[in-house]
Amino acid sequence: MGLIGIAGGGIGGLTLAVALQQQGVEVLVLERQSEIRDTGAGISLWPNALAALDAVGLGEVVRSLGRSLAEGGERKIDGGIAFTFSRRRFQAALGEGLVCVDRGDLVRALAARLRPGTVRTDCTVAGYDLNPSGVTVRLHNGGDVAVDAVVGADGIGSAIATQLVGPLQSSYSGYAAWRAIADADSESDDDQFWACLADGHEFGWLPIGNNRTYWFATACLPEGHSFPEGDEAYLKDAFGHWPHPIPHLLAATPSHQLVCNDIVDRAMPNKWSDGPVTLLGDAAHPMRPHLGQGGCQAIEDAAVLTFCLAKSQDVGDAFAQYEQRRRRRTRMIVQLSRHSGFTRPPGPLTTVFDRMTASVPHLPIGPAISAISPIAGYRAGQRAVREL
Repeated sequence: MGLIGIAGGGIGGLTLAVALQQQGVEVLVLERQSEIRDTGAGISLWPNALAALDAVGLGEVVRSLGRSLAEGGERKIDGGIAFTFSRRRFQAALGEGLVCVDRGDLVRALAARLRPGTVRTDCTVAGYDLNPSGVTVRLHNGGDVAVDAVVGADGIGSAIATQLVGPLQSSYSGYAAWRAIADADSESDDDQFWACLADGHEFGWLPIGNNRTYWFATACLPEGHSFPEGDEAYLKDAFGHWPHPIPHLLAATPSHQLVCNDIVDRAMPNKWSDGPVTLLGDAAHPMRPHLGQGGCQAIEDAAVLTFCLAKSQDVGDAFAQYEQRRRRRTRMIVQLSRHSGFTRPPGPLTTVFDRMTASVPHLPIGPAISAISPIAGYRAGQRAVREL
């Protein structure tokens, strides 16, 4: 099969590299940063991603990095509980709990399983050229790398995708998101994850172990916003009066851990593959974060692509089969992610939503968890990987 080049050393690219190398395929990862690291704070790996990781022999390695979470719910702005779900219901619907991990820990653990020399850092991919012997990957520093095939795992602004289908048009969703890891437990040793919704804003938190908590927040803001006193001051002003443990988590967050992004939408390319070139993860199907499936779907991509390459001696056929297999499922999840968030600008709808939430008694919503099993359940991940 020859050498497979992977543009991008993020979660999807590294999962693919490890899985292929375990199958005896020669791989080369081209990473733009000076070292393998991820500044995206934490990531929740739902059971579908754990199933995909199990399929390529990485499940237990990844599970050891975090904590299994299967209980939690939604808090009211006054600190009361609106909705909850139990571990029994969650595991019955989805197969097991989700695992929340530090993204940096995850990419380092994956990179550590690669043979020395597999990853080249300081390599920003600019494009590629097809030739009779394979693909020449062009780098911004002027270097060229010859490979037999290339996978663009280089994110939402993918240079590989841009060359494959033309300029990638993005549009601002209307809101921004912050993510960070606080150096504190959320409030107890219970393995629970929670969210609080009010004023059109959202704040969620998940323990990742070792006295650390991953949290995220969203708010409607103008595109390209900035705050004279900084994002930390804005967050404390916007969320500092919210219920415990939110102010505690904000106070326990080191400034270097805080990541802020405008959330943008970008259409899926009309094709992912062209002979020995294909796309993976956000390069192929960027999605809003509300279902927690961005990284999970990149992991599914990596597992499916590994098995497609194992079944076909022709890399172009394998890439085409992979695209055909993945397009329908990822399109559905992109659309659901776009419509499932609760962040919205101030207005009558937001006021009605807040009043309804405030008046809700403590309700168990275990049966509703079953609704996401076709997306995030362990069996859904197994089907996505194995139905080839």
